[in-house]
Amino acid sequence: MQIFTGSLVTLGIGLMPYGYYIIILPYYVNSQQSHSRAIQLILSLILGVLSTRTSSVRPRITGMTATLSNDKEVGLFLRCSMEHSGGSRPVALREHVKIARQIYLVDKEKQELVPDRETSPVLSPSTTHADTDCVAALVREKLPESVLVFCPTKASCETTARMLSVLLTNSETDETIAGKRDVLLKRIELETGHVDAQLKDILLKGICYHHSGLTGDERVLVEEAFCSGVLNVLCCTSTLAAGVNLPAARYLL
Repeated sequence: MQIFTGSLVTLGIGLMPYGYYIIILPYYVNSQQSHSRAIQLILSLILGVLSTRTSSVRPRITGMTATLSNDKEVGLFLRCSMEHSGGSRPVALREHVKIARQIYLVDKEKQELVPDRETSPVLSPSTTHADTDCVAALVREKLPESVLVFCPTKASCETTARMLSVLLTNSETDETIAGKRDVLLKRIELETGHVDAQLKDILLKGICYHHSGLTGDERVLVEEAFCSGVLNVLCCTSTLAAGVNLPAARYLL
């Protein structure tokens, strides 16, 4: 099997006894949805070329993504039947709802909320960073694993990231990780020519924000750092969910 890796997709094509097997893995996305156009173009070209072959066996395509919601439309576009596999999760997905300070487990079979535990806000050293929604407490439960915090606006992304950087101070940062964060800052500065003082402060603590206000290069660098564990917490808008498969132990909405 041949593997082709680009900035938007990883593509594998192999010839099996029953025909061609195609694996496509999108792993980076931007807000312009250029990954979708790239995938459609690639698959159209491949299917067009294979349709000229004498073999009557249709190629088998396997796509790996956690965010595909229009699988029927994709099947119509590819003129094939869809076999959707949603049960092969390496980690069981558990959904919780927070009402005030009470955490409830969502029981989907019984369609009810089951009381799980209570949470308390992280105390702030000053009155300017109040954890009124217990966001810092819920993030702290999973650190040093990765956490995605979805925010409604670009401004709230930055405000939440600053709040978390104050409340989640960690004086025992691994030297290797600290060095990688320094390298990340230098790469961002090289791409943009300037690093905001507030961004530098929160990024060195393993926290960052991700929204359309960042340049495309900045977003890619932040995504790479989050995937590799250099960044532990990412405060982002919902545009990040439209196709990006980022590993996270907890998602806060």
